[in-house]
Amino acid sequence: MPPVEVLEILSREFGVTINEIVAGRRLSDSDFRETAEKNLVDAISEPGAFGLSERIAYFRKKWLREHVFEIAAALILAIAAAAAAWFLIRELFPLACIALGIAVWIWLYNSMAAYVEQRAFGAKKDAAGENADRGKKS
Repeated sequence: MPPVEVLEILSREFGVTINEIVAGRRLSDSDFRETAEKNLVDAISEPGAFGLSERIAYFRKKWLREHVFEIAAALILAIAAAAAAWFLIRELFPLACIALGIAVWIWLYNSMAAYVEQRAFGAKKDAAGENADRGKKS
């Protein structure tokens, strides 16, 4: 893929969008969004397009945007459990809060790490959800 600067010059010279240059054809309004998404995914998946650290940072931010409800629900449940611990076992309240905080953090972090690993490293899943490349020999 040529550098973005070259694509911008070609786009101006020929009166087409960069998306149309990458797609290799003129795009109708209905095809534009779908093709743009496909071109973006292809560009991100291309090994030379972005470095590994950039892909990891991108997918971490994407996970946070996509899982706001999950994070909020986990925090609300953790607060409710801490309140229950306050009323039921006051002498163990600090220990219960620490253990609960660590458990919630581990659960959310592992969820994010699995999401990022699957997308940043391109791990393919089979129908059963297992890593399809695991059984193959290189």
